[in-house]
Amino acid sequence: MNAALQQKIEELQRNLMQVTNEKVKALVKFAQLKQEHQLLIEMKIEISTLKESMESLECLTSSIHRLRLSLFKTKKSVTCEDVVSSISEVLNEIINEAKFVKTALGSSLPISWSGEGDTGYTGDNASTGTTHQECTKGLG
Repeated sequence: MNAALQQKIEELQRNLMQVTNEKVKALVKFAQLKQEHQLLIEMKIEISTLKESMESLECLTSSIHRLRLSLFKTKKSVTCEDVVSSISEVLNEIINEAKFVKTALGSSLPISWSGEGDTGYTGDNASTGTTHQECTKGLG
């Protein structure tokens, strides 16, 4: 009877050791998965930040393109008859686009890079009727 009891105790100890080893393996795997999950969360945050930067760069690219077109119009209008009114209208467009570029740059550059004050121009965009909603929606 003692031999049978001793054998049962040894079998239970082996089972306990096996279960303990499996539990340790499961805990190690769980810790690895938790670490991977934290890294995935950090990567998702970084991806979101990069997407916002890309949207800002797309907005800047669009504004720069419009500025180049406005400058081209200005250069072209120098030879036209209505030079003063044409240049005034195009300059208003350029100034407004520059304001949008400044706003977009303000959201993507460090504060230390921002300009100190405006250029002093107070013209408006009423003569051109131009609006640029697409770039201002994501910038604040």
